[in-house]
Amino acid sequence: MSPATNRHSTAVYRLLLLVLVLGLTVSPIEWPGVLPIGRASVSAIERTLVVASIPYWDQDRAFQSFRDHAAAVDLVSLFWYTLDRRGRLQPYRHAEIDRHIIDFAHRRQVKVLALIANLPDETGRSWDWRRVDRVIATKSQRSRFIGQVVKLVQEHGYDGINLDFEELRESQRPAFSALVRELASALHRKKKLLRVAVEALVDSSHTHGKDWRVIAQHADQMAVMAFNEHWDDSQPGPIASVPWVRRVLSYARLLRLPMQKIHLGIPLYGYDWPQQASGRYGSAEGLEYDQVLARQRQHSVVKRFDARSAAPSFAFEQNGQRHTVRYENHRSLRHKLNLAKEFGVGGVSLWRLGGEDPGIWTSLLKLR
Repeated sequence: MSPATNRHSTAVYRLLLLVLVLGLTVSPIEWPGVLPIGRASVSAIERTLVVASIPYWDQDRAFQSFRDHAAAVDLVSLFWYTLDRRGRLQPYRHAEIDRHIIDFAHRRQVKVLALIANLPDETGRSWDWRRVDRVIATKSQRSRFIGQVVKLVQEHGYDGINLDFEELRESQRPAFSALVRELASALHRKKKLLRVAVEALVDSSHTHGKDWRVIAQHADQMAVMAFNEHWDDSQPGPIASVPWVRRVLSYARLLRLPMQKIHLGIPLYGYDWPQQASGRYGSAEGLEYDQVLARQRQHSVVKRFDARSAAPSFAFEQNGQRHTVRYENHRSLRHKLNLAKEFGVGGVSLWRLGGEDPGIWTSLLKLR
């Protein structure tokens, strides 16, 4: 071996040794590709994380589902907080901030995230971009909000925040990106996680005010809500067909995002569209899985599973009106889990607990 070759080998050895030392000492939040979870700090490439949501309006059932299946869950997101008209952080009026849920999760080594949404408390209101504007428009507004968030996390012992600001305007994208950068920095200083929910995209024509590159760079997890391909006010169709979900994940790959930070949102609900006299369909009723089963029994339906969309459906008539039902079950979930593995995403996000097909848990346990 020549002296030059020997010097090169020595340098490589020292570099590898440095990488090994850093890998053992650096915080999981700072080490690329590694996310801090309850059971262990493991590379997202090794195992797909499971995040489950508990909404305040069905908290008892959702918590019972979590209790029964905690062994399959890595993180739980608590839908408890919103913004008031002035942009101040506050619990939902009917939310029960239940310490027992947090303590139970931690005993089971499951991380707990507090979800903050811009869905107003007032009945009949939709996602409010104006309230978000009062949080993100200026540096001082962002600093005030971040101070509230950090205080909330520390007071209740949360492991991080799930930021779910939806239906933003395109003009808000720069300010929202600034909030993500600054909030991530503040939470990371406290060794806490930042998770950001984003609407599903298949191209850059409409971003809902979110810059995926910025979010994926600074947040620990980016939850892509890959559902509502068809929704309550659309014509009937699959909620999240496999070809459409593939397009969503392909767009993330096209942007060269770190796929281990991407969490694939998976729906666990259904819709029932009634057909009007005109032949068009009216606004759909949202269904939980037990409601789906009840309608199947009541109307003796023929269930179908469409191979292309990888989703179940059925139709029935009631009082002379035709109904089309699309829904998600354990079988459709398996197809989406296969996509998650194919694209190497870091996790899957279940929306939501409390109304799911119990059969999903067998597949989710296989991710352990």
